Parts: sequence; structure tokens; C-alpha cells
Amino acid sequence: FRREVRPFSETELGVVKAFASQAVIAMENARLITEQQEALEQQTATAEVLQVINANPGDLEPVFEAILEKAMRLCASAFGTLLTYDGVAFHTRTVRGVNTANMGVLMAPTPQPRPGMALYRILQGADIDHLDDCADDEAYRSGVPSRVALVDAGGARTVLLVALRKDNKLLGVINIFRQEVRPFTEKQVALLQGFAAQAVIAMENARLLGELRERTSDLQESLEYQTATSDVLKVISRSTFDLQPMLSVVAETAARLCVADQAAIFRHENNTIELVANFGFPPEYESDWAERGSVLVVTDTPAVVIRAIIERHAVHIHDVATVPDYPEGAITPGRQHTSLGVPLLREGEPIGVILVARQRVEPFTDRQIDLVTTFADQAVIAIENTRLITEQQEALEQ
Repeated sequence: FRREVRPFSETELGVVKAFASQAVIAMENARLITEQQEALEQQTATAEVLQVINANPGDLEPVFEAILEKAMRLCASAFGTLLTYDGVAFHTRTVRGVNTANMGVLMAPTPQPRPGMALYRILQGADIDHLDDCADDEAYRSGVPSRVALVDAGGARTVLLVALRKDNKLLGVINIFRQEVRPFTEKQVALLQGFAAQAVIAMENARLLGELRERTSDLQESLEYQTATSDVLKVISRSTFDLQPMLSVVAETAARLCVADQAAIFRHENNTIELVANFGFPPEYESDWAERGSVLVVTDTPAVVIRAIIERHAVHIHDVATVPDYPEGAITPGRQHTSLGVPLLREGEPIGVILVARQRVEPFTDRQIDLVTTFADQAVIAIENTRLITEQQEALEQ
């Protein structure tokens, strides 16, 4: 501009055009540099999240925190949440940038959303839900305390939700919020989708690792069971003339593998039972059994040892202390809570019982019950071998 009427010359016009071209070059350079910086930041953030995933196999919390922090920073949002979905409700796993006064409300499970709500649209198959102003969206705010807290106390306005899906199965959702009405750009939406994909990878890795650890644990447990069974059979084969050490080994091994505090084996003969081997009994409880000697089998007692003989199958009581009229000796000096009795059956007839008990309330698993049944069979073998050898010796002496 000039303050007087004096047209610019051709030379001056050429100079201004040259400066305009230089301004364009500067603006384009700045745009390219900005895009390069953004791309570098995104690549760096992606690499850092992958490092967190690799450093924390099976642990999702640090991964979720890293993903949410980087998504919020690169998408210029004020706060965010990451929720997982179990098929029934949404559960808040990670929260960033939210006032701690509202944390309790946010961490409560979010029930099945109603039609019209953003989470409902995600449940119906939407991968993205973008609200320009959730403060004006009555369906977003109504009926869900956590959403109301985000709007009223957190000042949420523009919100972007991206679903976490694996093979069309909904695993969760990432939410990021702005405290002003400013819609997210297409680049930011794509960026959040990339972080959502990383969250899915982490969740899938954690699931596969959990399954692998479970299978490994099962294999180790099976190997330990097989080894113990083999060891007991070796003891039986080496100690054919002495029943007591064989049954003691069976009782001790059953207690150890079943993580039980006590184990015992009782002989059943002439409608009475007698303690013949035990492991882990408190001294006063062991003395009590020693004083009683043979105990008559009565049909109206709830004791697992007697019931296993009468019913001819395993009897499992989660807490004997809650069973009316349960023998006081087992509860007070014995300090038993969870108890399992398995009969020793020879041709269908009970010749004894193996008992395993815990001094805490912790029911035995099906595998542990099967294992005790195996030990009961081994005890029957030991008793039967000893009986046959004794009969042979007596016949030989005669």
C-alpha cells in the first residue's frame, strides 16, 4: 500500500511477485516440516507403545496407560478413558487427565447402553463415533453417571470413540475428549484407530500368553502327578512286607500335591475304622485318634470319612465348620475346614478311606479329587498286596 496515488511499476510488481513466491516456498517448507514432525512423533509413539508391549508381556495396565497418554497428546485432547467389554458391561481400565474426585464414578462398570448412546452405536457395529458437542447430546448424558460426570464435572465437549475389535468381536473402546467444541481431524481419527489396533494386539498377546501359561502349568502339574504316582508305586513294589511306610508315603504325597494341610488313611473292617497313617495332623488331634483306636461306623454322622464308606464315592465338604453335628474333634483339635474323603474300594467294597483336609476354606479342584482317587487305588493295591503275601506266608508256614 502507498499513502499517495502512485501506481507500482513493472519492476516493483516483479519484486512483489518474487517475494510472494518466496512466501509460498516458506509456507510449503513449514507445512512439510510440520507433517514430517507429526509423522515422526507418530512413528516414535507407535514404537514406544510396542516397546511397552514387549516389556510387559501379559500385563495390560502399563500398555493401556501408554496408549492413552500418547493418543491424548498427539490428538490434542484434555482427557481420556480406555474401557474393556466383557460381553455384559464396559469396565474402565485406564483414565488420564480426569479430576480424581470423579474417579470413583468413572471406574464403576458401565451397564448395557441404551439406543441413541455413543456406546450403543459401538455395540451395534460402529467402529468410530464422533460427537461435536456431547454437552448437547441428551442420549450421551442420560442414565449413565460416568457420562454425566465427564460432561458436568470434567467439562467434556467434543468426544471421539474408537472401538477395539478382534475378528468383529468387541473388546473395548478408547474415548478421548476436548473441553471445547473442536472436532477431531481425519488424521487424528486415523491416529486413534492406529492406537486402538495396538491395544487389540496387546490384549490378544495377553490372552495367548495366558493360555500358554495355563497349558504349561497344566503340563507341569500333570508331570508332577505322574512322577508322584510312579514314586508311590515304586515304594509299594519295594515294601511288600511292610504296609505302614507305604500308606504313610501315599498320605504325605496326596497332601503335598493337593496343597492340603492334612492327609490320613483309615482301614475299614468289621464295621469299624482305624487310623493307620496320617500326615500333618496337629499333635492333639493325632493323640485323640490314638486314644480312640477303632471307631464304629454309624450311619447318621456327617463326617466325610464315614460318609465315603457308606456312600462308596468321594465326599467333598467345602467347610465342615458350617455342617451341623460335624465331629468336634475334626474342627477344634483338627482345625479342619475343607475336607475330602475318598473310599478305598476292593471289588466295590470299602476297605478304607483316604482323607485330605485344609485348615482353610478352599475347595479341592476336580483334578485334585481325581488325583486322590488315584492314590486311593494305590492304597488298595498296597493293602491287597500285603494281604496276599501274608496269606501266602501263613499257607507256607502251615
